[in-house]
Amino acid sequence: MNGRTASLIVLILALPFARLLVGCSDKVSANTAVVSPASSAEVPMVRVLLQSDVPTVTIRAGGPLIASRPDGTEDQGPVRLKLPDAPIVVTREGAGWRIGDLRLSGDVLVLQPERDEPIGVGDASNEGLYRGNVRLVPQAGGRFAVVNDIDVERYLMGVLPKEILPEWSEAAHRAQAVVARTYALYEVKTAGQRRSYFDVYDDTKSQVYGGALAETPKARRAVRETTGQVVAHETPVGLRIFKAYFHSTSGGVTLGVDDAFNQPPVTALSAQTLGDAGRLSGRFEWDPVLVSKEELTRRMTAWGKANEHPIRSMRRLHELNIISRNAHGRPNAFEAIDTVGNRYALSAEEARWSVNADRGDATPIYSGWFTPINNEKTIVFAEGRGWGHGVGMCQWSAEGFAKEGMNYRQIVARSYPETRLVRAY
Repeated sequence: MNGRTASLIVLILALPFARLLVGCSDKVSANTAVVSPASSAEVPMVRVLLQSDVPTVTIRAGGPLIASRPDGTEDQGPVRLKLPDAPIVVTREGAGWRIGDLRLSGDVLVLQPERDEPIGVGDASNEGLYRGNVRLVPQAGGRFAVVNDIDVERYLMGVLPKEILPEWSEAAHRAQAVVARTYALYEVKTAGQRRSYFDVYDDTKSQVYGGALAETPKARRAVRETTGQVVAHETPVGLRIFKAYFHSTSGGVTLGVDDAFNQPPVTALSAQTLGDAGRLSGRFEWDPVLVSKEELTRRMTAWGKANEHPIRSMRRLHELNIISRNAHGRPNAFEAIDTVGNRYALSAEEARWSVNADRGDATPIYSGWFTPINNEKTIVFAEGRGWGHGVGMCQWSAEGFAKEGMNYRQIVARSYPETRLVRAY
């Protein structure tokens, strides 16, 4: 999961109903949302972006599909498609679509299985299977986006096996289900309001989603046994869910969301010491990485240009130094100094992003927890610990806590201070 584009808008949950809320209220800040309770039977939908800006997509189904245009195109109405055994190609043609030899008018095209079966997207060499509907959204130049519309519970069944190891404990799987559900629902109610046609990506820009092909019995069981459960925290205006970040390996200390992403602090996402619970991770500590100052200058200025950061103007890098640590000893701010004395402040995550920018196949800097050793022509990234941004639940620590005997509720509470589990639906 990538926190670079994150905002910390939070959602209110109305208790005792504990339903997700949507809408606006002048009683709370502009960064909150308030609504009336949803139906107790309603499972929220999530819109997952599978592909974007593509000229064609290959579709396969085990049974008939219903093709419809939700934009109001009525000249043909819904069409029942009996696909051949072989995949067929869908393209955007003028103001309509071509599905094999069939032409349909209209803008957005929804393909819904007549029976509850997954739809294949992609050719035989790279095909995914997705439950729910597949929606094609026109973009510029005759290209389009491919979106999977699916209820959040079935979505999570395709997320868990991509986010944690299949051999991990039932408790770690259930904790991940709660956290991933909270993250997804937060995105539906925040990022989804800003994006016109999707809520989450299917990769680390959100959380990794593999569709039906990724599902495992353990993942399905963990999702079913935690259905509707989310992690929330108390605020002056009620109980809220939040963007429940998680990462692979903390190295023993997490990073606060304010330090990592320059966002307002949230107690549930504050720094804390986790000790050796995640030590089984191969990245709990990592070997030193050496990079030339010339190469670092290229990478860091390229990152600065892409992200409108002042470091884009840096001359040749002279030094990279830690300038502060959080209360638990983890670096949270760095400073880059160039050969003419210009200084550029970087958060721990900005340091990691910029040092890894355009690195190709070179060894990455796994986290923002390292000690830079400045040599004449190189910098050694020494004393490296952790993998990922370090905010929220450490997945390897979650498995470590499970091995110590914690259940999933205790793991979630340990990962997010001053929170509790509630039912969202």
